[in-house]
Amino acid sequence: MRGGASEVMVANGWSDPVWRGRRPEFKPDTTIVRYSESQKWFVRFDNLNAAIGQRPSGLEAGDWVRVSAWVYPWSSQKDDVTKCQSSSGSEVNFGKLAARVCVNRWGADPFEEPYSTDCSVQALECAEWNKVEVVAQVQSPNAKVWLLTESRVKSSHQDVWWDHVSIERVPGVVITATPQPTYTPYPTPEPTPTGEPGTIDYERIKSDVATVIAEWDRR
Repeated sequence: MRGGASEVMVANGWSDPVWRGRRPEFKPDTTIVRYSESQKWFVRFDNLNAAIGQRPSGLEAGDWVRVSAWVYPWSSQKDDVTKCQSSSGSEVNFGKLAARVCVNRWGADPFEEPYSTDCSVQALECAEWNKVEVVAQVQSPNAKVWLLTESRVKSSHQDVWWDHVSIERVPGVVITATPQPTYTPYPTPEPTPTGEPGTIDYERIKSDVATVIAEWDRR
């Protein structure tokens, strides 16, 4: 572990944490682990909006990375760390504590630059181990991986444990436009013959009219 103040102790290779609002306490923990030792941060009677970051070495702009981790979020008004409970004792994710793994494509603070930060879906199960994972393309050799928590409701306990974080470069994903179908044009309909234009026979017309008048007179 890499130390600083006794309230801020983060694992080797991880940068000093960032947070919004009240500063949480950060420390190693062996009481709730997926493997041997976990990274914990927590706050009492407040929101837990914090993250720690790591800048993987050897990245180049355009590289793809996969980040995964096991995380145990606990948000509760009661003291039983195996349950997330409201004041009445009903089991619920009281503080709506979200835990995610993220990649900021340029290496910025995820709270300051959320639009350039790609994150996993949040851990869905409170007071249980969840695996979270994100695959992202970086835009700079300074790109940074983050373990991040956010909550919307203050509660007595807002704690999170992280374990077994994996960071690896993956083959690039090539996205190409889907070819559009080539339509075979329909043949142009042939116009319906209307006959060749002819010369008007005025003499025949006059004869026909005269015949009609004569027939009428005989009546």
